[in-house]
Amino acid sequence: MKLYTLVYIYDRDCDVKVKTFETKRNALDYKNRLVVKFAEDHSGLKHYERTIDTSKEMMYLFSGAYVDAQIHIIETEL
Repeated sequence: MKLYTLVYIYDRDCDVKVKTFETKRNALDYKNRLVVKFAEDHSGLKHYERTIDTSKEMMYLFSGAYVDAQIHIIETEL
């Protein structure tokens, strides 16, 4: 059985949320909601970086010159 763990690190490593999902689609949907909320809170995104490999996806969100949030989705198997 595969599980997808989403780790959201926000506000320069001060706030962390962790959620686990049964499907990657659910994890990606939640990630999209977090990105929209981040953009609303910061009057938009300056830019983002995204890295994908077979077992993990990482996204870095910028509202200025520094990384303001990170989203990691990690696939694990039980």
